[in-house]
Amino acid sequence: MKQDDFQDLLAKLTEIEASLSQDEQDHLLPELYFQKFQQELAKVKEHAEDILTRERTLKIGIIGQVKAGKSSFLNALVFDGEDILPQAATPMTAALTKIVYGEKAQAEVFFYTPQDWENGIERLSDRYQRLYEEKWRGRRRQQRLASLVQPDFVLQRAAAREMEQEYPNETAAHQLVEMSQKGEVTVEDLPPSKTVPLDDVQQDLKAYVGADGAYTPFVKYLVLQIDNPLLKGLEIVDTPGLGDPILSRSQKTNDFLIQCDLVFLLSVTSQFLNRDDLALLQSTLPAEAIQDAVLVGTKFDQALLEDPSRTRISLKEAVLSTSKKIAQSARRTLERECELAPQNKVMAKVRGSLPPQFTSSILYRAAREIEQGKALGDGEVHILSQLDRRFSGVESNNPKFLMGLANISRLKKKEFDKVHAEKEAVIAERSRAFAKEKRHSFLQQLDDMQLEAEKCLHTIQTEDMDELKKKMADSQNAMRSMHKQIRTAFEKCGLDTARQLVAIKNNVNQLVEEFQDLAIKTDTRVHHYTETHWFKKDEHWTETEDVKFAEVSEVIGNINAFITRAETNVSQNLQLAIDMDKIRDEIKRIVIQAFLKSNAEFDEDDIAGPVELVLDQVTMPKFQIVKRDAYTDMIARQFQSGVVEGQNIHQLAMAQARVLGQIASDIADRLEQQAKEIQAMLSERGLTFNDDVKAQIEARVQLLERHMQDREQSAAAFTAFLKRLEGYKEVLRAVVEAGDERA
Repeated sequence: MKQDDFQDLLAKLTEIEASLSQDEQDHLLPELYFQKFQQELAKVKEHAEDILTRERTLKIGIIGQVKAGKSSFLNALVFDGEDILPQAATPMTAALTKIVYGEKAQAEVFFYTPQDWENGIERLSDRYQRLYEEKWRGRRRQQRLASLVQPDFVLQRAAAREMEQEYPNETAAHQLVEMSQKGEVTVEDLPPSKTVPLDDVQQDLKAYVGADGAYTPFVKYLVLQIDNPLLKGLEIVDTPGLGDPILSRSQKTNDFLIQCDLVFLLSVTSQFLNRDDLALLQSTLPAEAIQDAVLVGTKFDQALLEDPSRTRISLKEAVLSTSKKIAQSARRTLERECELAPQNKVMAKVRGSLPPQFTSSILYRAAREIEQGKALGDGEVHILSQLDRRFSGVESNNPKFLMGLANISRLKKKEFDKVHAEKEAVIAERSRAFAKEKRHSFLQQLDDMQLEAEKCLHTIQTEDMDELKKKMADSQNAMRSMHKQIRTAFEKCGLDTARQLVAIKNNVNQLVEEFQDLAIKTDTRVHHYTETHWFKKDEHWTETEDVKFAEVSEVIGNINAFITRAETNVSQNLQLAIDMDKIRDEIKRIVIQAFLKSNAEFDEDDIAGPVELVLDQVTMPKFQIVKRDAYTDMIARQFQSGVVEGQNIHQLAMAQARVLGQIASDIADRLEQQAKEIQAMLSERGLTFNDDVKAQIEARVQLLERHMQDREQSAAAFTAFLKRLEGYKEVLRAVVEAGDERA
């Protein structure tokens, strides 16, 4: 589809919108139909220019959970391994950063407004404080009842961890407020934006995005200009992590992503495409944001060290087997997601990006430091020593070898050269896909309007006012007669779901035993001794010692494997426990039976619409899977050497058992809370369902009553409206066909 064709489509849609505005004023249909059309068209117009302009820069997005390694990946990809982009103060307070080419290094920083801060962030922070106080005081009461004694700081830390898992938005806002209170800057002191020269990019940025930056908590997003030839013709967007809590910033992220031509989807290789990754893609990533995607497994070095082989194998063998295993698992995961939700466009597009690419930013940085004759950092030394210990064939002093293993340069050349060489084709394809998707959406909306208008016209032509009022009265009687049944049905569904969640909890507890193994290995060490004598030759001898040891990485691997297994178990069983289709069918059955028993004259379509509208509002709360980093960090902090010997082996095994038990306990607590939330929600729905359906039926009847005051005029108005709708659809179909022929 050519740019001119899309401009023609926009012009046609604008004409249709103007005509529909008059129909909205005439109250032919509920306002919702017209408002939806207007909102969708406004969104298309907002993004059309950036997407369709042929001379524009190519836009590349970086997507991933917190701790997926986005900043490290970008530092390697764009800044040649230098730590230019600092880590966020906390994972939840990362600001969106757009990186573009500029002859002079500078940053344009955009701040929250006082309204953003007061109405959004401070309000959420206050809610956090209330919920947090309730949680830790509740834990203290439970402890007293159980005759246990733990310090308050332990209970408070547990409550804070629980808040982060269950209320991420409130937690992020609270962290921003806490950061702001440590400095002297206030949101009222700041302009909407400011331009900051960057003489020393890394150092000068810290004030705005660094952990201790005076302005960090107030930054909504920033545009970073860097004199790097790689960036010519490109814009790279580094997005915040999973679920941005600040609405205005989240909307800005979506606005950027919708315009992207290429998206790098990052996931930690050792936990590749876990449930949190899938939640990120499904709930926060707009379908329009993925035109071309590259699925990237970061921190590949960690995945290699989790290789289950009990003997020393070659690094090449480990790379091949680990890559194959993770790629196969990713394919199965995405195929399952596509089968479960075939309508999900995001999952289908991500599936098309297989197989994944695997990278290691830390190995890339180590290679660059060796090339430049710099001393390696502690992190690089640790990783290289671990690889040397586990595998043969590791050339830890060879920068070319490490570059190849890191895979950053290869990925950069492949993807960046491709988008540069195919810029016009990429933009053209992006334009065509965006336009085609939007045309289909508008045709569907017009079709929905047509179906509703045809029903209204039929009622106006075939029924009289008394019959309509009788239907209203009969509907009210029928709704009253089924009130108790509806309430009972919702409550029963809540109890059934709660029982299923308890069963899931028991399954998770039973899984713990499968991940308790810890391999104890033996390392033979040779010691050389020399004893010097003044009256005879020196004596030399050798002694060998068998030392038993265990690897901390195996425990971390067990913890990650358990969490993955538990996530899968919970996810699969939740689909059985929360059967929304069964709920909808049962409610519809009760409604239809009530109308039949009331001997009311009714058309099933007359009540199906209002019932469906109310049932669409019945959504189950999402289960928040535990955050695995918090648990693996418990082990990493206690055992920092990577290998333990002697009595420490027992301590490592005990620590593993404690952490696995804690994970199972936390999942069980969350499932119990989920059960209570579902029961409360369904019980409330049972109480309000009848009133909600009744209100929808009454609104529809009142609209028809107004039209029936003058049947002839109303029928003529609906007939003309239907003719216009058919004409609109024909216009859009013609543009679609012409655009597809030229594509």
